[in-house]
Amino acid sequence: MLWAAAIARFHRAVINRGFDAYNKAVDSVTSKKGFPFNRVNAGAKLSSLPELQRSRDADLLIIGMELFQYDLQCYQELERMLGQRNDCAHPGMNSPGALDVNQFATKLRVLAFDAVSP
Repeated sequence: MLWAAAIARFHRAVINRGFDAYNKAVDSVTSKKGFPFNRVNAGAKLSSLPELQRSRDADLLIIGMELFQYDLQCYQELERMLGQRNDCAHPGMNSPGALDVNQFATKLRVLAFDAVSP
């Protein structure tokens, strides 16, 4: 649920900046060479909230470097957190404890809620 709240905040920030700004950020990201920019394709452009809601969180994190002006270190931490979210959302042997959840919530507060204004 914490990840869903963070992504909702990112979505609100995209809407407030406008889809033109988002699409310009996509153009900027896709013109860059190397990892992680090569993971986004030009087809990531959007024109509506439903399209944004169906887009991949991983793409939004990469595009966010351009749109929200956070750096590669912030992106990498958010990507790790998306991986944790995915691991915890699917059955497996991972069983995070209270300390893990606290650390996840603290990092998400700093990286998504404090750093990205809607």
